[in-house]
Amino acid sequence: DWSQLTNFPSPEDFLEWFYELEDEGEFRSLSCHDHGWLSDSAMQYFEVAGVLKHLAETSPSERDNHLREGIMKLIAENGHVDEFEMAEPSEGCYWISASPPTVAAIKAHIDALSLQDCVVSLKEDPPNDADDIMADLNGMFVSFIEQHQGMVDLAVSKGYGLLGHCG
Repeated sequence: DWSQLTNFPSPEDFLEWFYELEDEGEFRSLSCHDHGWLSDSAMQYFEVAGVLKHLAETSPSERDNHLREGIMKLIAENGHVDEFEMAEPSEGCYWISASPPTVAAIKAHIDALSLQDCVVSLKEDPPNDADDIMADLNGMFVSFIEQHQGMVDLAVSKGYGLLGHCG
């Protein structure tokens, strides 16, 4: 619920309150863990981010745009969405914060992608440093993106924004 988040005067005030919570359920309107979330791995996050960057750099311009304006707003080493400006007060932690209109825009770009076409492209031109992911594209790459896609779909269906943290 984006309005709940933006009722805090600043990101610093939110983080101070949030870090002191004993039960994060007091804040969440919906939890990813109740809706098919499979992996919280920071290592997987950054590996997938590297593969997405390679894929975007080697893709035709339309797919590159959908990647950068869609899933890479959620999974990226740099350039992920942070509309509530959580990065500085959290000392650079990977917070994702997106308003409902931004989540809807991200969804439109994700929906325009074919993950199977992305997999084919990765097999044809694999990144140099992603042996683990390339050995199990469906389990390490596709499933990780699909869990994010599921949260985007859920947020849009409820008119919510997103707030998430990697690591």
